Amino acid sequence: MFKTKKVPIKYFSISAAFFGAVVSYSAIDELGLSKLETQLKLIQSLDTGRDKLFLNTIDMIKDNPYGVGVNNFEYIHQKYAKAGTEESSPYITELSILRTPYNILLKFYSELGFIGGSLFLVIFGLVFIQALHNLLKGDYIDAWIFMAVFSLYFHSMFSSVFLTPVSLFFSILLFSFLLSRRGFFIKSAVSFRIKPAFLCLPLVIFVGYLSTLKTLSGNLTSTGYRIGDTDKVQSALDMNPHDYFAALRLFDLYLIKERNAEQALKSLEHAIKLYPYNLYMLIRAAEASAQLGLNNKAEMYKARALAINPNNTQALSVNTGGKLRE
Repeated sequence: MFKTKKVPIKYFSISAAFFGAVVSYSAIDELGLSKLETQLKLIQSLDTGRDKLFLNTIDMIKDNPYGVGVNNFEYIHQKYAKAGTEESSPYITELSILRTPYNILLKFYSELGFIGGSLFLVIFGLVFIQALHNLLKGDYIDAWIFMAVFSLYFHSMFSSVFLTPVSLFFSILLFSFLLSRRGFFIKSAVSFRIKPAFLCLPLVIFVGYLSTLKTLSGNLTSTGYRIGDTDKVQSALDMNPHDYFAALRLFDLYLIKERNAEQALKSLEHAIKLYPYNLYMLIRAAEASAQLGLNNKAEMYKARALAINPNNTQALSVNTGGKLRE
């Protein structure tokens, strides 16, 4: 656009016209004008809960200026998620856990605090400035790189980009290629010789071991719960003690199939140790304790639930002599 204005404008115009024609034809052909208007209204009214999640995460950052620790967002955010209210963060239920704020900046600020988050923001910004500088000073390759970087950054503000293996692997390749283009901040490519086998092999083995355990545990939990095999689900939890889902499935099996409320409560308490601020787990623990006649423990779990949401009717209805919710 800056060096040879005529050629890019011509091709951009053709591309824009073609894209507009395809979109217009598809919309009119499949939806019709009246249906198209309805579809647009549905998109405008789309509510993903991201705004509530972002606001709740900001509250979490204010209360924890030094951060809650690396990868501790999923454990601590439930305290600030306002579960059971209209301002609740999405995806938080008894059987599902919100693992990320779906915004990479909020992820770092909430876990690393203002210092760590600001340091990441500086690095984050420098990489983007590098891409922009290469776009303005480089050739068409740099233009395509900038498009990829811009898209990656945009989606990282509303999704779990950088937090999944595939997107992280893609990001590493993209940023490596970007920095090798010798832009404004990096004047020359840096190269050094290493023996990757000695550095990567132990890490690959360790990650592979953990991944295998997680996969096997998940399969055992799914299979065991489906056929009602308590021993299989117990084996899954023994294999991976951090599998909260296996602990919750054990709670159901011990309670309903085995008719062992005491062991069911122990399984539920195992999950609560992993996620101490999950409102729904705390309420179930209060109910289970009440069923067993453990009045003090029931009151303790009820108080913890009400500390998270004082107006939760389900928590308020729990009493030391009550029966477990069906």
